[in-house]
Amino acid sequence: MSQPPPIPMDYQDPTPPPRSAWRLAVQMLAGLGAGTLVSVIVWVGGWKYLDQSRAGGTAIVIVPAAKLIVGVSLLCIRGWRGLGGGMLMSLAFGVLIFFGACAANFKM
Repeated sequence: MSQPPPIPMDYQDPTPPPRSAWRLAVQMLAGLGAGTLVSVIVWVGGWKYLDQSRAGGTAIVIVPAAKLIVGVSLLCIRGWRGLGGGMLMSLAFGVLIFFGACAANFKM
């Protein structure tokens, strides 16, 4: 007895094709801009409030922690990885902005 030839299996890659490099670059710049804008608003714009209240100590922890949580969460979502990477890159800019605001508002 002869057996019929096996049916060819159509193996396909379940992942979608890679996205455009331009889209990734735009997302990274958007994340970097949004994170940097948050740092400027909190550290430069809100320095007087942070200096006069006890909120300054909590803001030093909450702002970078929130950026870290949002950035890592966005890195886990396939279509939003560029935005998450930009948000994580803005952590470094936020540190520079914080120390710049400290130096500008330091009085002897």
